[in-house]
Amino acid sequence: MDKKILLGMMVIGLVATLAGAGIYAYFSDTETARIEFTTGDMNLQLATGTRAGATGGWIDEDTLEITGPTNWDEDEEYTVVIWFKNAGSLGAKFLYREYLDFLGEDGFLDAVELVSVYEYYDGAWDPTNWVRGSTDGSYSNWGWWYTSVGYGHGDGDYTFTLRELLNMKHGKYDEKCYHYASGATEDYLPPSGVVAVEYTFKLMGEETTNDLMDKIFSFKIECHMTNENIETYPGPV
Repeated sequence: MDKKILLGMMVIGLVATLAGAGIYAYFSDTETARIEFTTGDMNLQLATGTRAGATGGWIDEDTLEITGPTNWDEDEEYTVVIWFKNAGSLGAKFLYREYLDFLGEDGFLDAVELVSVYEYYDGAWDPTNWVRGSTDGSYSNWGWWYTSVGYGHGDGDYTFTLRELLNMKHGKYDEKCYHYASGATEDYLPPSGVVAVEYTFKLMGEETTNDLMDKIFSFKIECHMTNENIETYPGPV
């Protein structure tokens, strides 16, 4: 066979092959869809104040320092109001408080009485004094005060001392606050919401001694905001 003819046949075959391959070379393009999720946050802030509202600056990630009376006298009462604010984007169904870390002369543990605890939430002050456990002053199983039927806390003298407050242990936290009217289905502290607690303490004259004059004592309240229902003492609610 003539070499020129053979070469021509090979070129024709190659062109046919390339044309066939082009039939299957579809146009295409690739894009990527990215789905991003961002979780919310809880940010608990504290401030001192009065029943009318917070007056001190909001404290975040630091300890709220509260200075009591400098010349506290026998049988004198002192009231402090602590405000709590949810500065985060998620609501919290529970607010826990734990009382701990007493520092000072041991005699103050029995010389200081917790007279009352009132709570502000849902835009109003609850009339219940949680130390007594009911609005009419009678004893109930919600109260912190010692009762004749064994509920609450105390040593039987019908006063609730600082020692009894710091020993009020029924689990990780001493006090669980939630929106009890809804059975904890609604937020106790919604985003941007505020609640408060008012404590009134009394220096009991019959318990004070010369050893307690010109002395300083302190204790801490650890506050924890969460949606986790930690099983603990349910009151004050």
